[in-house]
Amino acid sequence: MRRSYAGERRGIRRLGWALVLGVLGVASAYGQSPSVEDRLRSLEDANRALLEQNRLLMERLGEVSEKYGQVDEQLRSLNKQLDQAVVRTAQEQPPRSDVSDEGGAGARDNPAEGPAGGTIDLGGTAGDQPPRSSRSDEGGAGARDNPAQLVNPRTPGGVTRIPFRVNFGPGVEFETENEEYQFQIHNQTQVEGRFYTQTDQTAAGGFDVPRQRFIIAGRLSKPIEYDASLESSYGTVNLLNAFVNFHYDDRLMVKFGRFKVPYLYEYYAISNADLLQPERSVFGANFGLNRGAGAQAWGQLFAKRLDYAVGLFDGPRNQQLDFNAAKDVIAYANYRPFQENPDLPALKYFNVGGSVAFGNQNNPLYPMAMRTSVGGTNNPGAFNAAPSFFEWNPNVVERGDRALWGAHLAYFYKSLSLIGEWQSGFASYAVANRTGARPGRVPLGGFYVAGGYFLTGEEVNRRSQVRPKKPFDLRRKSFGLGAFELETRYSVLTMGEEVFTQGFADPNLWTNRAQTVDLGLNWYLNEYVKIYLDWQHAEFGQPVLYAPGKFQKNSDLFWIRGQIYF
Repeated sequence: MRRSYAGERRGIRRLGWALVLGVLGVASAYGQSPSVEDRLRSLEDANRALLEQNRLLMERLGEVSEKYGQVDEQLRSLNKQLDQAVVRTAQEQPPRSDVSDEGGAGARDNPAEGPAGGTIDLGGTAGDQPPRSSRSDEGGAGARDNPAQLVNPRTPGGVTRIPFRVNFGPGVEFETENEEYQFQIHNQTQVEGRFYTQTDQTAAGGFDVPRQRFIIAGRLSKPIEYDASLESSYGTVNLLNAFVNFHYDDRLMVKFGRFKVPYLYEYYAISNADLLQPERSVFGANFGLNRGAGAQAWGQLFAKRLDYAVGLFDGPRNQQLDFNAAKDVIAYANYRPFQENPDLPALKYFNVGGSVAFGNQNNPLYPMAMRTSVGGTNNPGAFNAAPSFFEWNPNVVERGDRALWGAHLAYFYKSLSLIGEWQSGFASYAVANRTGARPGRVPLGGFYVAGGYFLTGEEVNRRSQVRPKKPFDLRRKSFGLGAFELETRYSVLTMGEEVFTQGFADPNLWTNRAQTVDLGLNWYLNEYVKIYLDWQHAEFGQPVLYAPGKFQKNSDLFWIRGQIYF
């Protein structure tokens, strides 16, 4: 290769000397004092010679440039082959033992070595370290789409290394280039201020953090989805979700672990981050089943017009443990009859459906107190956040049959959201320390009607994350104020008189009926930031205790809640 470059340089030098000799020849011709005609002919000959020499020189330079480009391409190819050889060599190294050396450098959990399987560089490829163990670390990801395919052959006894890319929105997402594996990190933060007209009550209001959630989700191959999340609520940390979902076909998926059970449209179909009001209806907040451990078959049928779910669950509401061998059967269906009808576009997102839950319980009561503006919880901070309108006697447990059902309508058209749900059923309770006491059934009932309308023109087809047309930004070139949505709701909860006559609660302190009216404005600064501004007026069937020796027939709450979700 070097000899080739030297030969080219010699050829260029020869052309240069020829050019010089031609110029000298012209100069010598002038010295012989030829005629004018001879001089003109000599100049023309010299000019032709110079043009020819210049043409040859440019051709030679073009050949040199072409050869240099070929050499450069060969060098790039060799470098790429060398890099691939280095990676193959690293992958073929045997994994280290699972057994740690007394906590030394070979220990699996030694932070000095970084994560198992090598480090990750910012360019999105696996690092150069050999895998530390033939056993994979706990963790992973899970989403919902598409068939699986093999990415890289797994080295015998080793860990596959797969290049990835990083995306944002929603959440931080690490995904392999073929989208087979995915790891997502999400965050939800809610901070609120509560201000009551009754300032001398035990629930003083003020500022709280009702929810702080850390969520890991994604997939471990496209059909295997995964979610694990923790929640801190009013000072108490709990496991929120921990499930695996097998998603080979939208028509039938299987999920098992701990997750949201399919009872009530407002719980199952709507995330708390997407509610019209800061919290759910009075019945949903106090008798909704929330999350439970179990297994569920679910999916979409009839061109995705029908959503269904049916599962077997432990049964205790909002609790981590089961207290008997009986299991609950819970089922849900939601149908969009006009979704595929082109003649009725205004009814495309009309929903109708229902849900049921049956089981036998033997659980501690959860929640012990009922409120109009806090989800069902026994967290100590909740007693300071909102006043109670009903509290169970301390020795009461949930024992016996429980049957709950509901029916719902939901309609979404352009900027409008309308949702209504009827909720009913019964639950059984007993006095734990009363000899020979038999469980008694308490009828339960409730309903709500809620509506919302975007003043700024955003359109919805369900309650989900909203992207404003003009996100909030005070910079001149991208100025915007976000999206504004008016919201309102009327909600009712009733319990049968049996709750008092059978000794489960004190009728002199509490009521078995509550109703609320919410009215407010939701401000979406962008798709990740939302602010609720809500006034809630609550009325009770009879005066309830709100401070020592003081009773109230109604309550007014001025509520501001800021939320970040990504």
